[in-house]
Amino acid sequence: MRMCGRSRGSPLLLRLMVEVVIVGAGPIGLFLALLLRRQGLTVSVLETRQGPVFDPRAAIIWPRTAEVLGANGLGPAFAAESGRLEGVVLKVRGAHRGALRLGGLDGPEPLPWVIEQHRTEALLREALDVPVLGRHTVTGVRAEADRVVVQATADAGPVEVEGRWVVACDGAHSAVRKQLGIAFEGRAHEGLECLQVNASCTFREPPPPAACRFDLTPGATLLSMPLPTGGYRFVSFRAVKGEPLTQPTLEQAQAQLSRVAHEPLSLELVGPTWLTRARFQDRVAARLRQGRVLLCGDAAAVWAPIGGRGMNVGLLGAHNLAWRLAAVARGEAGEALLDGYDAEHRATAARIIATLPTNPMEYPSGRLKLALLDLGLLTAMKQTKIPAPIERLLSLYDVAPRGGRLVDWRFAREGERLPDAVLGDGRRVHQVVEPGRWTMLGLGCAPEPRAGVVSRELPLRDHRGRPWLARRPTVVLVRPDGIIASLGAAADRPRLEAALEPARAK
Repeated sequence: MRMCGRSRGSPLLLRLMVEVVIVGAGPIGLFLALLLRRQGLTVSVLETRQGPVFDPRAAIIWPRTAEVLGANGLGPAFAAESGRLEGVVLKVRGAHRGALRLGGLDGPEPLPWVIEQHRTEALLREALDVPVLGRHTVTGVRAEADRVVVQATADAGPVEVEGRWVVACDGAHSAVRKQLGIAFEGRAHEGLECLQVNASCTFREPPPPAACRFDLTPGATLLSMPLPTGGYRFVSFRAVKGEPLTQPTLEQAQAQLSRVAHEPLSLELVGPTWLTRARFQDRVAARLRQGRVLLCGDAAAVWAPIGGRGMNVGLLGAHNLAWRLAAVARGEAGEALLDGYDAEHRATAARIIATLPTNPMEYPSGRLKLALLDLGLLTAMKQTKIPAPIERLLSLYDVAPRGGRLVDWRFAREGERLPDAVLGDGRRVHQVVEPGRWTMLGLGCAPEPRAGVVSRELPLRDHRGRPWLARRPTVVLVRPDGIIASLGAAADRPRLEAALEPARAK
C-alpha cells in the first residue's frame, strides 16, 4: 500500500493506493478481504461505521457456508462460539406433528451453525490482517483507464482510496451502486412482514436443546431457534394487507407469537437486544460488474429472509468472486473471467427469489393450502430424518452455477459443488482440494500434471466401498471455490482443455 498527500496550500487529501478497495465491512466485505489477502493482494476496507455492528441480524450459517469458512481456517474460531442445529419440531395449529433429525449430508460440517451476525463479523475482523478504515463515507467513484478512485469523507478530511479494482459490499442501499447508476431491479415483497425478537421463553412443549421449532397457522408462521448464548431467536412471518409498518413493543411481539404458537408465551428480552418488524424488497442489480467495479452481498441482491440465506449466499458469492479477481489482478486470466461471477451470482439470486414462496415452513399459507400441507405432513413426519434432497436444498449445497436439483443428486455434475466423502485411507476429499487453487483429481487414474494446477489421484470408492462421484475412471477439474469445472473421461481432452482455460496465464 502506498500513501501520498497534496501539495502545500491545497486542501488536505489523503490518498491510499492498493490493488482492491472493498467498500463495506460487514461479513461479506470482511470475508472477501480475507480471501484476497490470502491470495497475496493488497486490500483496503472502507466502512461508514466506526466499529463492528451489534445488531444480531442473521443467526444461522448453513453447511455449505460452514465448510467454506472451515476450509479457509475459520472452523475452530466459529466452532468455539456456535451452537449446532440438530433437528426440527413441527406443530400445525398447535398440534404436534413430529420431529426430524438433520445431519445426513456428506460434508465435513453436516449441521448448521447457530451464531449471530455480529459475532460472525467480529470473528472475521479478528482473522483479517489489515485494519478496517472506519468512519469513511463514500461520496464518489471515479473510473480511470487502469484504476478506480473512491472518494470519501473521514474525520481528518477528504480521502481518496485508489485501487485497480473496487468491490461494493455496502449493503442494499449501496452508495457505490448508486454512484454508478446501476439499476436495482425488482419489487417490494408485498403482503409479507417479519417480526424478529431475541428472548427467553417458557414453552408448554419446548423443543429439544439443539432443535428448532416451527409453528404454522393460517396466515402466519413462527420459527423458534435456540441461541448459543441463551434464549431463542423468534422469527415470525405473517401475511399483511394494507397495514402500516410499525415497530413492535415486547407485549405486541408476545401477542403475535402466542397466537401462532397456540399457547401463551411469556417473553423476556435477552442481549444483544433484537426486536424489530420489517418488510422486504426482492431486487437484483442489473449488472454486478461495471468496468473495474463489482457488486457483492446485499449491494448485488436482496430478498426476504426466508430460509436465512441472505448472508450465507453473500459469503458464497464472495468466495466465487475472490479467486476470479485474484487471478485477473495477477495477470493469470483475462477480465472476462469476472463476467462469469456476474452471470452465476445473478442467476443464483434470481433462483432463490423465485423459490421463496415454496417454503411452507416460513412463507405463510392460507387455510386451504395449510390444510393440504397438514395432510401431507401426517404421512411425511412418520420418518425420523429430513429427506436428503430437502436437506441438501436447505444446506445450500446446491447454490452453485447449475445447482438446485431435487432429484438425481447422488452424483454431481459440472457447475456444482464437489461432493465430499471419507476415502479408504481416512482422508476426506475436501482435505485433498487446496482452497484458492485449481485442483485436478484422477478418480481411479493418474491425472496428467499441469502447471499451476494441483494434481491428485483418488480412489473411485469411499471407505464403505461405494462410488462417491463416478462409477468409472474419471478426471475432475475443480475450481478454486470448490465447484466442478470439468468432469469426464481422461481421454476427453477437448472438454478438459476448455475448462482449464481460466487457469492459464494470459
